[in-house]
Amino acid sequence: MSDTNSVKQQSTAAFYGQAVASFMVAIGAVALGIFFLDADAWVRGFLAIGVLYLVTSCFTLAKVIRDRQEAGQIVNRVDQARLEKILADHDPSRSSDPAGRRGRPPGGVRRTGAGHRLSACSGSGYGVRPVDGEGPWAMSAAEETTGEDAPWGEVTPEAARRLLVAAVDAFAERGYHATTTRDIAGRAGMSPAALYIHYKTKEELLHRISKLGHERALSVLEAEADREGAAADRLAGAVRSFVRWHAERHTTARVVQYELDALGEEHRTEIVALRRRSDAVVRRIIGEGVRDGEFDVPDVPGTTLAVLSLCIDVARWFNARGSRTPDEVGELYAGLVLRMVGARRPPREPGAAR
Repeated sequence: MSDTNSVKQQSTAAFYGQAVASFMVAIGAVALGIFFLDADAWVRGFLAIGVLYLVTSCFTLAKVIRDRQEAGQIVNRVDQARLEKILADHDPSRSSDPAGRRGRPPGGVRRTGAGHRLSACSGSGYGVRPVDGEGPWAMSAAEETTGEDAPWGEVTPEAARRLLVAAVDAFAERGYHATTTRDIAGRAGMSPAALYIHYKTKEELLHRISKLGHERALSVLEAEADREGAAADRLAGAVRSFVRWHAERHTTARVVQYELDALGEEHRTEIVALRRRSDAVVRRIIGEGVRDGEFDVPDVPGTTLAVLSLCIDVARWFNARGSRTPDEVGELYAGLVLRMVGARRPPREPGAAR
């Protein structure tokens, strides 16, 4: 695209340059004619002023052509930079970041080793950016919810649900900022105009996905935290279920957990509040374990952040065709977290009598 624009601009500039040169030659011929013209002085003076005006116009036109060329070169450089970024996003081998961990925020890269704005709220950073949503490990939003009657069945009408499912896949694969409303509508088998019937903006669509996803993840934590029993059992159950959700729904979870900064201020505040509630649930379990002498944790807030970050990062790396199932990963992480908090005794097996 950039090379094509460059050729067109160079051809246009060459055409106008030849036109200006020809015009200057014609003006020179007229000037010589005036010099040898047998006419009154006032007539020759009037014609000389006209020639001067034409010469000035030619110089002005030449400046416009030069500015146009410079502007075109700048646009070409910007287009090329954008193209290289898109290619690097979809092919990590093109990037200086070999792990493929890259951010896509607007207005420049805001990557940090700790992830997205850890200071926004405890537990809101949650590790590095996700890897590409492409490849044999990827599942569509529909595939990862095959056990449900309809993916995102709480979203109505049907057209709005289809658009939301398509948006999850597009955002997970390309990133929010590289995805257009045309991409989303095309995946849903609809026209771009149809999207605006159900969602005013692309950001509103992302907010709907984020809100529903965070509410689902929070409900998973709360269900385990509110059970009766020892803190070790409840913490293990919460981690097991939370990790399993992020593994089974890893495509959705990538969008929900890693596109927070793409939201507008009002919507971001709402989602951050949900994340703080998740933080509070885990913090409460750990705090109760410390109080009852089950856990040895000198820094409850910091440990809570570490636990949530560990669980949520599963969505970034989980391979649907890998050697471990979501249940196995959940069990592994439950044991790791209990060792992290210095649990005094192992938890009960899942499903055991409490």
